Amino acid sequence: MNGTINYSGIKLTEVRIKNFRSLKNIRLDLDWLTILIGENNSGKTSFLDALFASIGAGRHIISANDVFLEKEERKVPKDREATIDIIIRPTNGDGKLVDTFSEGSFWLELWGEGISQDDLENDFVGIRTQIKWDSSKGEYVISRHFLKDIKSGQSWTDSETKSPISLSQIEPIGLYLLDAKRDIKDELQSHSSFWSKMVSELDLDDISIDKFEELPFVCSFCSLN
Repeated sequence: MNGTINYSGIKLTEVRIKNFRSLKNIRLDLDWLTILIGENNSGKTSFLDALFASIGAGRHIISANDVFLEKEERKVPKDREATIDIIIRPTNGDGKLVDTFSEGSFWLELWGEGISQDDLENDFVGIRTQIKWDSSKGEYVISRHFLKDIKSGQSWTDSETKSPISLSQIEPIGLYLLDAKRDIKDELQSHSSFWSKMVSELDLDDISIDKFEELPFVCSFCSLN
């Protein structure tokens, strides 16, 4: 309760998306808190869905609707691929970016040879997610690989990849996407939901619990009953 923040040792610093939903080609730098502001149908949800397709905690069903469609097109060309790159960099105990992953760190053990160096020889982990049509399966499939380098500008999709990424290497950074309009009621009422599991295992001491219980509680979900 002293206001101390425990940083994880990594930070998601950049996201690049091409041909996903309404996003033809974008690049966005992220901070510890990033707020998306825009009109309806401006791509906010598409951006979040792209992140979920990349590192989502759960199965993302992929279809032609997830691939960018030009205004004059009636259907998505089978050879068009959607690409999502996320860049992760190491941080210290204060949440500040550092040059390398510390020796013996959890992330170094988890990603191993998946860790690369940029032009300044600073460590990073790049996760590339590609959505493409598989003619042998007759459906869209997802593949994930570590990035070997980071290209700049419009040629960022030319960045080289290396080894495939396993689900176990993504699970510790899994994104849980909660739609407040659609999912909040089920999340609060279900004991098996992610939210329920998260708030039921806080591992707080008795003093912290007493302080929380003394705080005023305001419920904004008037229509849940």
